[in-house]
Amino acid sequence: MNQRPTTIRLAIRAFREVVSSSPVRGIAYPLVKNVSSLIEVAEIFMMGTLVGSIATLLENSELFSWDVFKTSDTFRYFFIIIILFFLRTIASFALDYLDSSLSDMFWKLFQRRCIDKMATLNLEDIEQRDIQTLISSVPSFSWSSLWDAYKQITDLGYHLVLFCSSSYIIASRMSLLGLLVIVLVIPEAMIRYHYNVKVKNLRDSESERYKYKEYLFNQALILRNFAEMRVDNVFTFFSKAYEATASAYYTKLNRIRLLQSIFGLLGSWLDGSFRRVIQIILIPIALIKHYTIGTFNYLFDYIDKLYDSSWNLLWQSLQIKTNTLYIKDYFDFMDYSGFGDITSGTETLNKLTAPRVEFVNVGFSYPDSPSSALQDISLVIKPGEKIAIIGRDNSGKSTIAKLLCGLYQIGPGDILIDNISIKNLGRGELKNKVAVVFEDFVKYNFSIRKNITITQPDRDFSKRLYEEALEITGLDVWMHNDGINDHTILGKMFGKGISVSTGHWQRIAIARAVYHDRSILVLDESLTQIDSFSRRPILEKIIEHRPNQTFVHITQDESENDLFDTLVYIEKGKITKIDKKKNQ
Repeated sequence: MNQRPTTIRLAIRAFREVVSSSPVRGIAYPLVKNVSSLIEVAEIFMMGTLVGSIATLLENSELFSWDVFKTSDTFRYFFIIIILFFLRTIASFALDYLDSSLSDMFWKLFQRRCIDKMATLNLEDIEQRDIQTLISSVPSFSWSSLWDAYKQITDLGYHLVLFCSSSYIIASRMSLLGLLVIVLVIPEAMIRYHYNVKVKNLRDSESERYKYKEYLFNQALILRNFAEMRVDNVFTFFSKAYEATASAYYTKLNRIRLLQSIFGLLGSWLDGSFRRVIQIILIPIALIKHYTIGTFNYLFDYIDKLYDSSWNLLWQSLQIKTNTLYIKDYFDFMDYSGFGDITSGTETLNKLTAPRVEFVNVGFSYPDSPSSALQDISLVIKPGEKIAIIGRDNSGKSTIAKLLCGLYQIGPGDILIDNISIKNLGRGELKNKVAVVFEDFVKYNFSIRKNITITQPDRDFSKRLYEEALEITGLDVWMHNDGINDHTILGKMFGKGISVSTGHWQRIAIARAVYHDRSILVLDESLTQIDSFSRRPILEKIIEHRPNQTFVHITQDESENDLFDTLVYIEKGKITKIDKKKNQ
């Protein structure tokens, strides 16, 4: 069992994570912040000294003389304060710049790492409830918690300087009596922390309600769904469901916040009042010890500074503890090891040839299903073979495609790729062999060229493969007839995008898989949105242009059966019949 990370370890890791986004800015910010605190301490002392020197000057002078003033301590103290103010102003502007620029850099890093982490997961991983919760909560809460923890750690150093200097000065002038102000901050801080924990617990317990609320909002803004939702008046349902869900969530959240505000207000009023009492006690002490007005002034201000720094040290520490509850979610997500991380081997495949694929007594059940999706599947797919897997809905044919793509763990049984267990292949080996188009294909609101070549850097662009993909799918004819060029933006997400029919989106998805030019092409119900007159020509061209490519076509339609070398019929997770051409 892994040891639960401590608050300190999580906070330090969060600090390092923010700094890694821009090391120069990340280190400069706390340095400037602490220099600023030293300047502030010096300013308080110098202001008190200045007030004392002014009082002395006024007592000893009947008329103002510029020559006398220039040589006085008062003039020197004015000059020092102006210099300190100038330095603090520079520090303030530097902190503003570092804060905003570092925040942007960290936001970029955070989003990039979330994307990169998603790329390491498999379908089996993201179907787990705890991972789905992290995927939902991390972007919503963890970024701000990581950023806040970084700033709070920086503020701890800033307030520690103020705390040490002010407590030393007060203790030396007022004995331990003045240090009572340190104790006063504890009740209010603990009350606020208690309710912050309750907010976190609420968000955890209400995670499903929160996800449903966000789902309703996001679905309402998906442009491609607009027409159907508008005609069916789904927006009315979304609006009412969102209102009910959000109201239930925020009612509970705001109840906690109200209690936090009420008890926090009482605590703040009490400790603030006691602070003023301590400042009043300073008056008889000053009279007994014959303090000057300047000494009284800076001690009075130092009591405020000690109170503020004590409060901030305790409160920032508790805030860090609260934030680490969300920070842990982020690192749990980043550190999560899916089955691909744990079980992948080191075996490699021949990069130049299509492999032999063999399903050996494969069984499979989805994690959330009590019944088996596949039972005892045994099947050999030869290199370059054209095979159609035919079955009705829920027959298990799409599950075969997902297992072939490595999206789920296999058990029982095995899949052998060139006689190597799929479990022993190095990470990325299978991905470099298989191109797939699922029935629920992706529509990217990019140009048609970017849609097709999206996984490949521009420097590696292949004009031959691109034009071949357009020809196979018939997109070249569509582009010519509609005046669409390679850089026309598709979809209505962006201002200059054009509307695209679902059938053409599906052609684009197929063209993308064709362009990949992998050894194995899998089409999983990938012609359903294309007109019936075009389906056969697309299949014929795939087979004609790629004679050495293994082609797996998963379908319910048997009208193109004659194009394939092997027909595999599947029903209720079992292969019921395999038909091969005579020359196979």
